[in-house]
Amino acid sequence: MRGNDNYLIPVAEYAEEQGITRQAVMRRIKSGKLQGVHRDIDGIPMGKWFVVTDEKTTATTATTATTATTATTATTATTATTATTAQQAALAGDYADYTPFHKMDEAQLFAHFMELVDEALARSDKKMATWKLLHEAYNSGQIAPELRSLKGRRSERALRAWHKEWRETKDMYTSVHGNSSAKRGRKVTQFEQDFLLAILLHENKVSIGGAITHLKDEARIKGLDSPSSESTLRRWVNDWKDANGAAWGLARRGEKFVKEHFIKSIQRDDSTLEVGDVLVADGHVISSDIISPETGKPCRMTLIMFYDWASRYPVGASLALTESRIHILTALRAAILQLGFTPRYIYFDNGKAFKSKLFHNPEDHDLSKELVGILPRLGIASTFAKAYNARTKIIERFFKTMQDQWERFVSSFRGGSIADKPASLQRNERWMQKLYQGKSLEYQEAMDMIHQWVRHYYGGRVHSSLKGKTPWEVFSAREIPADRLINERELDFLMLAAERKHVRNEGIWLNKMRYYDEALIDWVGRPVIIRYDYADARSILVYDTESRYICQALQRESQHAFAHLSDDPVDMEKVIKENREIQRTLARIKRDTKKLVTRSKKSVDAAIAQMGKPGKQNPRTENPLFRKDVVITPPTPKYDVHKDIERMEGLVAQAKAEDEIAASKGADTDEGVAAAVGFDELLELTGIHGGKRR
Repeated sequence: MRGNDNYLIPVAEYAEEQGITRQAVMRRIKSGKLQGVHRDIDGIPMGKWFVVTDEKTTATTATTATTATTATTATTATTATTATTAQQAALAGDYADYTPFHKMDEAQLFAHFMELVDEALARSDKKMATWKLLHEAYNSGQIAPELRSLKGRRSERALRAWHKEWRETKDMYTSVHGNSSAKRGRKVTQFEQDFLLAILLHENKVSIGGAITHLKDEARIKGLDSPSSESTLRRWVNDWKDANGAAWGLARRGEKFVKEHFIKSIQRDDSTLEVGDVLVADGHVISSDIISPETGKPCRMTLIMFYDWASRYPVGASLALTESRIHILTALRAAILQLGFTPRYIYFDNGKAFKSKLFHNPEDHDLSKELVGILPRLGIASTFAKAYNARTKIIERFFKTMQDQWERFVSSFRGGSIADKPASLQRNERWMQKLYQGKSLEYQEAMDMIHQWVRHYYGGRVHSSLKGKTPWEVFSAREIPADRLINERELDFLMLAAERKHVRNEGIWLNKMRYYDEALIDWVGRPVIIRYDYADARSILVYDTESRYICQALQRESQHAFAHLSDDPVDMEKVIKENREIQRTLARIKRDTKKLVTRSKKSVDAAIAQMGKPGKQNPRTENPLFRKDVVITPPTPKYDVHKDIERMEGLVAQAKAEDEIAASKGADTDEGVAAAVGFDELLELTGIHGGKRR
């Protein structure tokens, strides 16, 4: 600025040229050592102070500045080349430029302009005049016209601030982009920053406006110091959130959110896999109503699916109320049959049902409960996904596609979440409920529709990961390895669950059910091996511990507690029938046991007869271990006449009886008397006296 052949130089510029502070210049003006003047300037309410200099000094300065400008203009090409060379050298060395790509052009323009300023200031002895000329040249577009059109007009003070920051950092990104949050943070007190962060970095997800309102309320009620305006606080919070997105997300939404939105995932090369190498298994709750075959009521059923990694094609599935072992087994069987061979690996979900011992053979398995898992018997290895980490399972993306492209087209769609619920399911939406009356799918109908969509819609669409091919094309072109072939009958047997059980008189207990067969009678109290199908509980196969087949035991049916009180005659018939079976079984056991005993006795008797009768042994030498001889000879008994009389009376009675018999036959009386035996003869017969009486 010039007036009355004098030049007016701003105090700040004069202070910088002289290498002193602005306060020192003002003290010199007030003391009279320097001539100063105050001027009113538009846009500056308090006006501005200038230092008055003479024309000679100003002319010299102007000439020097003009020379510097001319030299700077002349060396523009050289400077640009030097800047480009310096940039290439920096990239080749240890220095790394972190300038964002979308800011690279602006950063290069800015660096070029700053180097022009450095060159001009280095060649000039009068910096204030040089800055004035640089300011005029920049705003007129004589130097750095691209930067001028990009950033617009700037004051000399702004250009000096740019240059100061450039000298401190020599960083193009810092000069162009800066750290807005740090700059604005200086306008917000540390207490305000800490207060807001303490509220906002919380799982309750307090809104920014709510946190600022609470801060102002606390400042008003408790007299806290909060000088910043609400708009300033809001800008600072938004800047802090943008600069610290990971910390903001972790504190408010948890680790899973940070993993999915801020942490990189492993980049995998799917071309290293062949069809059937790896199957991915997981469950998905369908967002449409399906009528349950068990309850007959509509519900959201779970789709359990085995998904081929290499072809991105679903190969086996089952619809269930929950992720149960039975339906996982059914889906695995369907997957193996559609593949035509067993997979090498199965990548399971981390759910409880998928970790069942039914499928695996852990080192600490209990042989008394379960002999071996199904997968080891099939020669299939397995591993589990990390909990709550959907990025590790490619099947999750398929489920999302299925929900968007099939489930939403079903009339009974209920929404993927509470916020996604259709309007007809909201409260007081009677008009929508009348307009859209969804019909639940039947169980078989749902399975048919899912198969049609998978085979013809999803399977026939080009997949982005298959290099222009469809999932069905890749899957149908699979090669079947000969070493992993398996027929359906062998698969069914290997997929039966196995357990060790003890047989009781009531049969075999399994899952609170009893199984019985007559062949188990001789196995009561002994261990056996049973094999059974989780999907069919009507019977079990029974083997001994050497895997020899025993029988197929059927599930027992409980009878009426007291059939006489039942109004249904079938109950009594069932009781009578089972009682007859018990009696027949008991009769068979008796018959078989009698045959066994009889046959054994005959066999022993025949063997003894062939060996001959053993000779008579001396009783004294028969058992020498317990030999006991008679030491005292017993005395001879004395004669007893009464015994002889009794014997004689008996003979007489016998003789009379014979006489009566003879008389009844018509014999003479004399003959009967003659036939009588005399007393002497009688004595002779009895042996009392050895002759006649004398």
